[in-house]
Amino acid sequence: MARQNKLKRDEIVDFRKLTDFIRDEYKEHGIEPSWNLLMTQVKNMIKNYDITYIGILNVLKYMTQIEDIDITSFDTLGLVPYYIDRTNRYIEKYKAVKKSIDDFDFAEEVEFIKPIKQSKRRERKNETFE
Repeated sequence: MARQNKLKRDEIVDFRKLTDFIRDEYKEHGIEPSWNLLMTQVKNMIKNYDITYIGILNVLKYMTQIEDIDITSFDTLGLVPYYIDRTNRYIEKYKAVKKSIDDFDFAEEVEFIKPIKQSKRRERKNETFE
């Protein structure tokens, strides 16, 4: 009988992306990751926070690239749950900006419009001084 928790093909690819990212972050600092601890934490996050491997990867990228957090200094992924909402908000903003750029009509020819200058002098309407 096959193991029930076997990964699907897409999950294997996503798992590999996550472990490659973690490996690269640790390698950049000359540290060997504690894989048993890290994978236990990943498994618990998936179970307790309803997050996927790609979701964890996105949070780690947000933490390292946007928040400038060194994940190797903790030797743990314990901060990931605290950054899930922030990461999701960041991704939504990113997608909105990308969509607005994609929807923008970039004209090849630039149109120059001369601004209308308003007179600083006030026009006076039938004013009399007696």
